[in-house]
Amino acid sequence: MALLTYTLMRLGLVLGAGAVLYVLGVRSWLLVVLAVLMGAGLSYVLLDPQRQAAARTLERRMGGQPTRVERSVERYAEEEDAELDMVESETTTQEDSSDADRDDADETDKPRGEGHTASG
Repeated sequence: MALLTYTLMRLGLVLGAGAVLYVLGVRSWLLVVLAVLMGAGLSYVLLDPQRQAAARTLERRMGGQPTRVERSVERYAEEEDAELDMVESETTTQEDSSDADRDDADETDKPRGEGHTASG
């Protein structure tokens, strides 16, 4: 009921602003644009308690469930995390294999006699 009340009061403000502008001589599309702008401004200032009640009503209806936008953002974040994990694992694998290649190259560069001590 709070949502309906708020919506009807906002509509009343827009129509009231339109009536005042019409009496003042504003006509055509400018009447509609100015009435909507004035109604929006007036509703923001005058209808704060009704707006808060409507917001609480919507929040209760949602029951703490994420909105469609929140679900979409969460899904994209999970996809991005999966891609980053895949890139990081590929990078780690490549670094490990290049480390092993360097170790093999270091061992082949050493002369055979080095590093071995003959016990007598």
